[in-house]
Amino acid sequence: MDDLTSGGRILAPGELCQAGKLFEVQQWIEAGKPVNPPARAKKSRQRTPLDTAIDYGFHSLVATLLEAGAHIESASGKSSLNRALERREFEIVRLLVDHGADPSSGDMRTAFDARDAEILAYLIDRRADVETGNPLAYALCHRIRSALRVIKDYRASQMSFQAQTSRFVFIVWRET
Repeated sequence: MDDLTSGGRILAPGELCQAGKLFEVQQWIEAGKPVNPPARAKKSRQRTPLDTAIDYGFHSLVATLLEAGAHIESASGKSSLNRALERREFEIVRLLVDHGADPSSGDMRTAFDARDAEILAYLIDRRADVETGNPLAYALCHRIRSALRVIKDYRASQMSFQAQTSRFVFIVWRET
């Protein structure tokens, strides 16, 4: 049986990605087959092979798909960058940004939820949106310790952090 088939049925690239079959995905690409599924109706949420590779944390598959021209912004309605942040996959976040993902498209609340100071520094250094939704105040309210390092390292360069810290203090004061 060919590696690209299962029970006589040709596997789609998403299924190959889910199974972690890097070499089979490379064969698919070398055969000139598309890495992006055909467009569907606007309201349809379609999971792409890249979405699947990110969800399963397959760094090499993500790299292979991106190099083959996979669309970074998913048809599923969820940002590829947010997918990687939700899974705390710093190397995949870096890959996505290196291949053109806009750091400001990632939800910084999701980035703080990752509780990884390295991810936070990487995104902030690349001009992530640190104001929309008051992500620092959110992180402080949820006792995310990596937020303290962010305050220490970026308080001088991120003017909104002082306002967000004040907002946090007000929220805590109001609740006591």
